[in-house]
Amino acid sequence: MLKLTNEQDIKDFTTGCCFFGTGGGGNADFGEKMLRDVLEQGKDITIINHKNIDDEGWIICPYLMGTSGPETDEIKQEKIKYGLSIATVNNMPAAATNSLLNYFGNKITLSAIIPYEIGAAATSSAVATAAMLGIPTIDADFVGRSVPEATQMLPALYGMDLCPTASSDAFGNETIINKAVNRHMLERIGKHIASASFGLIGQATLLHRFENIKKYIITDTLSKAFAVGKVLREAKNSHTKIDILLKNLIGAKKIFSGIIYKFKGNDEKGYYVGEIIINGKNEFEGSSLKIWFKNENHIAWIDESVFLTSPDLISIIDQNSYEPYVNNQLKENMKVIVFGTPAHSAWLDEKTMESNSPKYYGFNFEAKLIDR
Repeated sequence: MLKLTNEQDIKDFTTGCCFFGTGGGGNADFGEKMLRDVLEQGKDITIINHKNIDDEGWIICPYLMGTSGPETDEIKQEKIKYGLSIATVNNMPAAATNSLLNYFGNKITLSAIIPYEIGAAATSSAVATAAMLGIPTIDADFVGRSVPEATQMLPALYGMDLCPTASSDAFGNETIINKAVNRHMLERIGKHIASASFGLIGQATLLHRFENIKKYIITDTLSKAFAVGKVLREAKNSHTKIDILLKNLIGAKKIFSGIIYKFKGNDEKGYYVGEIIINGKNEFEGSSLKIWFKNENHIAWIDESVFLTSPDLISIIDQNSYEPYVNNQLKENMKVIVFGTPAHSAWLDEKTMESNSPKYYGFNFEAKLIDR
């Protein structure tokens, strides 16, 4: 069992989740605030092993939907136009969770919550929702990293219906998606709801007994993220080589380091899409790394040759502080290190690989995985 009881615990947890967010998954400060708020309310933040949940227990999956791109002045003016200048909902996934419970007549008592992915804001929002409801979070998720589409979670890929799905924005607007003809339409509808709310919304889905969904979970991912966050902090303070520590802990490999030469990112249909070009320094002097991202980093080229792709993880950290970056934080001239980490084995079969690989994102080449 893992308990987050203080500011350092929260920081380590969100930092580790941000590493697994691979450029997406929401900003760490957003996740930190949600967790800090529930601690200040006197709530317990408890993360438990999946073996401690009874098969008959009711589980729900709350998460964030929308783009993590920066808010422009034009968007700010549009929000004012629609009367959305003041947020009234502190925890959107919690509001969506209550909305879905209300949909079923408040006849269900929840046993625990499972995050859908690992990311700084994405996971923290689910953990904070559990704390607000007075229930634990299971040390597991449905992806093992962050992905741009909620319907890329393992239950959806194996045909499990995610409807009904409840949504809530920061201003109190709530909707229920009662039916979608397939997982792609559910994602599209959710993105349109998020777009109508000018950014992020909370959603809640998979209200099921644990026995129906436990075969789709990737276990021990939250405790692993906490361990990574702690290692990043301790390595900075002790000047230990971070690449050795991350390799021993999660099999990560330093694939590049240098200075960001060019960065561009734009909102495209509710996703933050763009490219990062890094000019190599030290042992990578004379080479360049290009990364294509759709919320998360999915393809890395070194000197124009494909080097690493999803489903493996491509994570960018600061060269000095070892803080992982979300892509909307990146700027030209930043000094960074790039790590590649093997994906969980659940992503290596044909059905899952085709749903998080270069061809899925519109590129005409196969996935290239680290050391495999």
